[in-house]
Amino acid sequence: MSDASSEDLHALVKPEQLAHMRQGWRLQQIGWALIAILVLAGAAGVFGRGPLSWTTRSAGAAAVEYERFIRRDAPFTLRFSVPIPAGSTRAELNLARRYLDRVRILSIFPTPVRTTSGAETTTFAFGIEPAAKALTVTIHAEANEIGSLNGELAAGDARIPFHQLVWP
Repeated sequence: MSDASSEDLHALVKPEQLAHMRQGWRLQQIGWALIAILVLAGAAGVFGRGPLSWTTRSAGAAAVEYERFIRRDAPFTLRFSVPIPAGSTRAELNLARRYLDRVRILSIFPTPVRTTSGAETTTFAFGIEPAAKALTVTIHAEANEIGSLNGELAAGDARIPFHQLVWP
């Protein structure tokens, strides 16, 4: 009879069992890595609010601040900042029709004095104070579909494309 403490562990396990155990350990390591990636992505804002979820795109003095990752049928916010020409009492903001066809607008603040829909864009006109230098428009909306959502803001000469990913 041999001493158990001197026996090699590999002698106690059949080679085919050892291969199966190694495969299980590999799958376990992959599983832990995927869990860690999902936790880090969640903390970063990929599935909701976080440092990666909000971004700003600008062209000249115009800018759009938006959430990169949104959920279908859940409210999200867009903020547009557009420059106002000196002495002007109106400002216009154009949004791509292909974007607006895939979202439902819940509210716009300030309320536009006129809204005009065309084949390519929808124009929102706002009354402003003559001394104003910029207008900030906040839109609360919900996405109707899952997938990639591409929009474009046009204000004056500035055109700002933006992209959102809609989760289920």
